[in-house]
Order: sequence, then structure tokens, then C-alpha cells
Amino acid sequence: MALSNAVRKGASGIKKILRLARKGSGVEHLYRCHVRPYLKRDRRARFILTPGSLGRAGRRLAPEIEHQIRRHLDTVLSMPTRLAPPSMNDFGPIADFKRRDKPVKALIVMSKFINGDPFQIESDFCFHFTRSAKAAGMEVKNFYSDRCTYNIKDTILAQKHLAELQGIIVKDAPDIVVFDGNFIGCSEGINSEWWATLKQKCRFNLVTVIGDCYPPHQDYLAYWKSELSVVFCRKSIYAQKYSSPKQLIIAPGLPFSEDALDREATENKDIVFSCIGSAHRNRHEFCSRVKKTKLTTKIMLHTRFKKEALPISDYINTTCRSKIVFNTGFVDRETSIVTFRAVEAILCKALLLEEEGVALGDYFTPWHHFIPVYNAHEIAIYTQFFDRNEPYRQRIVEEAFSMHQTHYSSKAFWCTVLNKLGLAG
Repeated sequence: MALSNAVRKGASGIKKILRLARKGSGVEHLYRCHVRPYLKRDRRARFILTPGSLGRAGRRLAPEIEHQIRRHLDTVLSMPTRLAPPSMNDFGPIADFKRRDKPVKALIVMSKFINGDPFQIESDFCFHFTRSAKAAGMEVKNFYSDRCTYNIKDTILAQKHLAELQGIIVKDAPDIVVFDGNFIGCSEGINSEWWATLKQKCRFNLVTVIGDCYPPHQDYLAYWKSELSVVFCRKSIYAQKYSSPKQLIIAPGLPFSEDALDREATENKDIVFSCIGSAHRNRHEFCSRVKKTKLTTKIMLHTRFKKEALPISDYINTTCRSKIVFNTGFVDRETSIVTFRAVEAILCKALLLEEEGVALGDYFTPWHHFIPVYNAHEIAIYTQFFDRNEPYRQRIVEEAFSMHQTHYSSKAFWCTVLNKLGLAG
């Protein structure tokens, strides 16, 4: 309510709004949707909903709340979207690369399982990088690096796998090796010195993919320092101080394998709300109110172990079947990320409810492409609303899908990689 009262005061409440913003609300969203309309004396501003202003969720959607949300959406959807997409040094639209006489040869060196642990779920990195590279027209092979990267327990087995990997690179002579570098190497397995020695013997371009490029994780980016690095946190302090910014791609998400999507399920959605992922970032609390509605929900929060989670194919199918998906990318007061679930939801044409103030707004426009939510009550209320108002849901998911395909598709990702490496012509 404090934020709502500050907004109603117009220009005199700006300082109060910004103080509240520092506690968790997105400054850019607050300015665009709450401060700027008042400064311009825009009459439409009185219809704009403020974070937390909808009150408590009930088992059913109250007619007056439904009317408020309709009026709000009619107002914000009549306004133009803001985005010029991020610059090319981050990730953005580029011309299609020309086919060479021979396709680019790529070797994907990534763990099959999270942290190289066979008891944990399958890694979406290896799954999507391998399949999307093939779809982009490359000649692709993959090597599972579980035994020689994360948490090495058997030194002899690790050395055996290193020799096998080296033999494949020497024999196949790939143009690029795409490597999961979300760790600091050790002497028993793959490390930066091992790659440097191998590159002197075999000419190839090393592309290192770093999923967690932010504190409290170590600075993996500086450790590997390869020909090209891919990270997913645009405001990462490691990326900002990186010594070779031209050798860096800051992507909004994985190059998703779009052929893995279940298009029939996408068109025939039978789950109203879903949230599937690790039990972090207060997801249990965020989903607590929507459980109490009478809607069809699928909430599976786990510790990344196989016995608790769905296989990748079932997870994708569930997301495709969902009308609405909740996600949060909040890490701490200084850092938020675009988690891959957000882009998966957009590709599956599920309406994305994203925690207010996180990094997704760097690439997509709130209300036009996703719905920012402030608490568990808003998640339940918006789920009830969009289940009853399919035209609004459909308009937003189609705009989000179009935005992704125009600017951030897997094809655009691989075009960016090949252009930066000089392999596009």
C-alpha cells in the first residue's frame, strides 16, 4: 500500500517510489509505468495498477478485480512497446550467415547431468546446444564430460576420458568446440592449461558457456578466457570488467531446440498454471496461493535429483500444455538473471508471470510480453484472470513469441557465434 500511496501523490512521491524500488521493485518498470505518466499528466495513468494493489486472492476472482485488470491491460497495451533490442555486443538481430562449401563442424563438450552427477537431472545445456546447432545447419557431435569436469572422484577414469576427448578433436578437427565452463578446472581433469596446450596442437575455436556468471560463484569467465565466451547475466560484474568484451556474448537464454517443443500440446493446453524447477528463490511461497484456487495446476519444486523431477522431454511437454507459467530470476539485491524457464515459457506460448524487478525486462517489455508479479496473491489473481480471459492471454503470448523469434532465436544465437569467430562466410 505504501507504493500505491506514493504513486497517487504524483511527482511529490517520486523519492518515496525510488526508495521502495531499491527494496525490490524494478526501477525501470516503476518509472515507465508509474512516474512518467504522472509527470506528463497522462489521464490514462489513473488506470495503471501498482505492485501489490490488487489485495488478497480469493478462491474465485472478484468481478471488481477482473474489471480493474481489464482496464489496466487495455491502457498499457495501447501504449507502444519500449525496446530497441540489446546491442550486437550483447545479443540481437543479425543477417543470416551464408552457407560455406562445407558445414561448420562443432563439438559440444558438456556434462550430461547437472554438476556431472548421474543422480541429478539431465543438463538442459547439452540437450539444447546439441540439437539447436544441428538445426542451424552445422555438423555436430557431442562428448559427455561428466567424468573429467565437475567433482572428479576417479582420477584414472578422468584421465581416460581426457585422452578420449583429445583423440576425437585430433581426428575430427572441429571448427568450434562448445564447452560448459561453469567451474574452475583442476589438475586431474579439464582445465585452462589443458585447453591451451590442445589448441596449439589442433586449430579450433573454443566457445566457453558459463551459466552462473555472478557472485557468489567464482569468476569462471576470467579463468577460461577463450576465443568466445557466452554468459546469461547482462549486469554481471564479471562481464562488465572482462578484459576482452568483443569476445563475449551476453545472451538472453540458451539456444533452445525448438524442434523439441510439442506443438500439439502448445495448441491444446490442459494445465492452467505450472511451476517446475528447483525449490529456490522462494518459489514455494510464491505458489502458495494459486494452490488454493480450484484451477488445474502442476507445481513440482525439487532439489535437482532425478527421483524428484521430470525428464527434460516431460518437462517441455508440461510447459507446452500450460496456459500460464511462473518464474523468478531473483538472485540477491544486486543481481537477477533471465532463467531459461522464462524463454521456454515464451516459446511454448505459455503466459509468463515473472517476479517484479528482475532482468527479463532487459529483453522483453512488461505487460506486452510478460506479466510482472509482486507476491503470491498477484500470482493467484492473474492466473484466475487470464484463465477466464483468453483473448488477453493470447495477445500477450503471441507478441512475446514474435519478439523472441525476431531477435533472440537459436538461429540468431548461432549466427552471432559464427560471425564473431569469422566462420560465417
